[in-house]
This record gives sequence, C-alpha cells and structure tokens, in this order.
Amino acid sequence: MFKLMIAEDNPYQLDEIADIIDWEDYDISLSGMFTNGKDLIKNAMLEQPDIVLTDISMPIMGGIEVAERIRSMFPHVPVIFMSSYSEFEYAKAALDLDVIGYILKPIQREQIKEVMQLALTKLQEVQRQKIEKEVQIHETDELRAFALKTYLQAVMQYGTGKRAQVEGYDIGAKTGTAQKLPRKDGKYLLSYIGYAPQENPEVVIYVVIDEANVDAQDNSSLVLELAKNIMSEAFPYLGITTIEETGESQTQQSGQSFEDTEYSDYDQDYTDDYSNEDGSYVDENYKPDLDSWATSSNID
Repeated sequence: MFKLMIAEDNPYQLDEIADIIDWEDYDISLSGMFTNGKDLIKNAMLEQPDIVLTDISMPIMGGIEVAERIRSMFPHVPVIFMSSYSEFEYAKAALDLDVIGYILKPIQREQIKEVMQLALTKLQEVQRQKIEKEVQIHETDELRAFALKTYLQAVMQYGTGKRAQVEGYDIGAKTGTAQKLPRKDGKYLLSYIGYAPQENPEVVIYVVIDEANVDAQDNSSLVLELAKNIMSEAFPYLGITTIEETGESQTQQSGQSFEDTEYSDYDQDYTDDYSNEDGSYVDENYKPDLDSWATSSNID
C-alpha cells in the first residue's frame, strides 16, 4: 500500500480528513498525522511516505517549506496542499514547487478522491518508468556481457591468443604484454588469462612470465606456448567439457522433455563396480610435469 502523511494544525480537521474516505479502497494507508510540518518532515525521514497532504498555514513549519523539503528528499513523492479561500492565490503560486494539486477548505469528499487519484496516477507512472529503466539496465548488462564474451572468444580464434588454442575446446582469453620501468632496460611481463568452455565456464587459467630468461622478453609466444602446454594436459585430466560434448548435450536437451518424469524407480542396493578400463578416472597419484609445461620447442 502507498503511505500517506498528513500535516494540519487544526486537530478537528485532521480527524475529519482521517475519516473522510476509506483510504484502503485507494490502496493507501495513513502512516502519520501531524499538527505541524516540522514533525512531518522528521518522521518522513524514517517512514519515507509515498504521498504528502499538508496545510499551507501552520505554526513552526508551513506547507511551503514542507513541500520544498519533501521535494529535496523524495523528488517523486506527490505533494498536495490544503488552503482556505483567503489563501487561494498563495496556494496557486506554490504550485511552482511541482505540487500536484490543492484542496480548498472546507474539505469535501469528492475533492479528496479526485486529488488522490491524481497522486496515484503519478505514482504509477513513476513505478512504470522505474521498471522500464531497470529493464533497460538489464538489457544493457546482457549486451555488454555478450560483447565481452564475443571479444574474448575472438582473441583465441583469430587474435593475439590464437597460438594458445587447444583443439577441441571453446576457450575465451585475454593476453597482455607490459613493459616494466625504466623502459630502457627492456624488461617485460607477459600474461595470459583464459577460461573454458565459453558457456558455463568450468576452469580459469592464469599464466604470468615475469622477465623471461631470453633476449627478446616481449615475445608473447613465450606465455602462449606455456599456457597451451598447461591447458593441453590439464583440460583432459580435469574433464573440461569439449566442443563436441557441448553439442551433444544441447541435442539431448532439445530432443527430450523431463517435466513429468518421476524418478522413483531405482535400485537402492546398487553398487558401482565400474572398472574404468579406459583410464578416464582421476588419478590421485598424478603429478603434472611442470618442467615439460615450461619448456616449449614450438616457438617460432
């Protein structure tokens, strides 16, 4: 429900306003009733009202100042003025504060209904704009993510990371060649960061060579070949999904529906005695050959 705060220095009129209509019919709840604007503003900081209905002439703080402060705190909150006939021109001038309307005293039920409907219309429009903005932000984020993924994939397919491509895997990556200061020393740091597969990545690899022990330290092939050696051996060992497996999985998903399947028929006494003859299990005693990874004979 929308929260309504009211400020009216006449307590009898304040009670009349509270009972003049059934606020719940308009999806509105009375979250605060005050006899001066200062108390309303103090409580507004905590309650964060959706609509403010305020008298113009009140002690301590009048409606004009209330409208100014509400506008600064909650720019989209509709403010409605109440005034007597003698204050009509004063109320009209106050509309420059973007007050959505005013009610002339003595207050009539139809006046309240009409101006509250205006307030609700404005709030609904604000909510609609907020939703549209959130949708646009979401769509923009998706486009950025797609563009980034496409770029990282292109780095491996025909960009600076092409020489690190491992056949059978859909890899995205970024390479880096950074010259260290002072530049005259010719010292470089080479880097490669990649992930696989493109959709739902299962592994990330980050390789850095700091001042390679060669004459031309800016040769990116050094880090690319090292990264390729690591991935070529590590990906099969880790069971990283291949391009072929990705295609098979998508085919299975598109050809079968499991919405109404019940999985109650299974053997509780089943024992896995698979022999793993092809050696595709994880070997706990496996030790990677780091010296082999760090040695490349394929550098052009």
